[in-house]
Amino acid sequence: MKLSKKIVALGAIATLGLVGSVTTAHASADTSVPMYRVYNPNSGEHFYTKSAYEKSSLVSRGWRYEGIGWNAPTSGSAVYRVYNPNSGEHFYTKSAYEKSVLVSRGWRYEGVEWHTGNSGTPLYRVYNPNSGEHFYTKSAYEKSSLVSHGWRYEGIAWYGVSSQSVQKYQYVGWVSVDGVRKYQKVCNSVKEADAYVNAALNSKEVIDLGYDHEIGYGVYTVDK
Repeated sequence: MKLSKKIVALGAIATLGLVGSVTTAHASADTSVPMYRVYNPNSGEHFYTKSAYEKSSLVSRGWRYEGIGWNAPTSGSAVYRVYNPNSGEHFYTKSAYEKSVLVSRGWRYEGVEWHTGNSGTPLYRVYNPNSGEHFYTKSAYEKSSLVSHGWRYEGIAWYGVSSQSVQKYQYVGWVSVDGVRKYQKVCNSVKEADAYVNAALNSKEVIDLGYDHEIGYGVYTVDK
């Protein structure tokens, strides 16, 4: 099979014994993940998750999707998620001590939900002394509005990725036959684009074409 690594604009692609990798100025594109915010109109609880599946599952059960609350970095200090089986509340904290205290009181530890850096977009934490609910928001207006209605401001809970650092482009994975791009897909991450290219290169059609034709492959970025 004639394989030609003509252009690999970003990422690492390994297939059929070949590896190609080149970096570009957009190497930090996969450093954030959207955090979804959903609301339970029955209990009044807000829930935050990076899992699109978890978000969709809750929406199918009557929760209201309120959009992306913020973008969290994919590395940094851990933010823990714990659950109160009595009240049904979820609580999030970057404090291992705070997490451990709650677990010792019967809360269930549900793992590291996301990460935080030491700077960026602040996420404010407010507390409702009547319902016992905690609420987290990047909106200073939303925080101030709740405080004016009796909620207690408890400080900055963690930091999200600054808006200027959020991914504003996508990745195109492609495979060509004799210099003509026959397969191409726009993806939201390097990993997805790499997987697409790998799948195309290992398909029966491309393998058969490779005996008599030159096969090229690569990944490049485009603005959203």
